[in-house]
Amino acid sequence: MNIFYSTDALSVEKTIIKQGYREIDGRGFGYFISEEALVDMLQKQSLDPTVVIGLEYDESDFRLHDVSERIRKELSQKLNASSRMK
Repeated sequence: MNIFYSTDALSVEKTIIKQGYREIDGRGFGYFISEEALVDMLQKQSLDPTVVIGLEYDESDFRLHDVSERIRKELSQKLNASSRMK
């Protein structure tokens, strides 16, 4: 299962792939630019933040940078805070 989260400042108009999550033949894939939508999907699907791959595009060197660890930590904090509020 792969779930990608992009932290770059792409506007929705420039996004080629619609954000969301799908499962086909038991395999899942998601693409998100909205952290709120990503957190909501993780809660609804009962998925752990460790399945998220975070990528950030750096225009200065034209590279994608893996920010997965940072994103997973932030998502875990948000999910834990959200579950305590329920």
